[in-house]
Amino acid sequence: MRYAGMVLLVVGLFTLTRCGEPDTKGERVTQQGSPLFDSAEYATVARRLRDAFVLGDSVYCDSVLPLFDDTALARMHPERVTDGFVSHLIIHERAQPAILARLDELVVYSGAPIMRNWRDYVKARSLQDAGERLQAIAASESDPRFQADKDTVGIATVSKRIGMLYLDLDEP
Repeated sequence: MRYAGMVLLVVGLFTLTRCGEPDTKGERVTQQGSPLFDSAEYATVARRLRDAFVLGDSVYCDSVLPLFDDTALARMHPERVTDGFVSHLIIHERAQPAILARLDELVVYSGAPIMRNWRDYVKARSLQDAGERLQAIAASESDPRFQADKDTVGIATVSKRIGMLYLDLDEP
C-alpha cells in the first residue's frame, strides 16, 4: 500500500510539472526540430532559396517556409529564420498578413536585432506597395540599425528602397 501511494505521488508530481503553461513570448510556439539547425542542411536550403528568390520561384519559397517557422531556431539562429521569412515575404507582390504576423511573433520571441530590422524593412516595403510613400519613407528608419549591425545586404536593400521612394514622389 505504501509503495502504491509513493508511485501515485511521483506520477502526480510529474504530471503537474509537465502540464504547466509553456514558456512563450508569443501566441504560438513551434519547435519542430527543424533540419535547419544543421549547418550543412541550412547551406543547401539557403543556396536554393537564393536561386529561387532571384528566379522568382515563389513555389519553392512557400515550400521551405515551414522549415524556418521554428521558435527554437529563431532564438538560436535568427539570421536563418530571417532568410526564410524575408525571402518569402519579398518574393510575393504583397506581404501576406498571416506570414507577417508570424514573423512579428518570432521577432518578439527571439529578441534578435537582425529579425527586428528586416521585419521593419518588410513593413516599410508593404507601405510603399500600398501607395503610402511618405509613411514608407518614415518607416524606413531601419537603415542606421543595419549600419550599426554592419549588415551590408540590409544597408544596400534599404538604401535602394529609399531611393525608389524618393523617385516615386517626383512622379506627377
